[in-house]
Amino acid sequence: MRILITGGAGCLGSNLTERYLEAGHEVLVLDNFATGHRGSLPEAHPGLTVVEAEAQADHLLFALVQCRQDVADIGVQQLGDD
Repeated sequence: MRILITGGAGCLGSNLTERYLEAGHEVLVLDNFATGHRGSLPEAHPGLTVVEAEAQADHLLFALVQCRQDVADIGVQQLGDD
């Protein structure tokens, strides 16, 4: 299965990423790295794709979902004082 994880470089997202990769899935991580860290993600894994972008960019998410029809979207977002 191909899986999209928004906020995938954060604490929860990076743990989910590792588990899905270990289970043999392809993982696409979408993160703006505002609070997440690249070092939290596995290095050079063939099943991992990392995209640095804002999850709020609707046109980006729409394009990603259109390209990947079997995407499971697991959203991890930090709540702020906005």
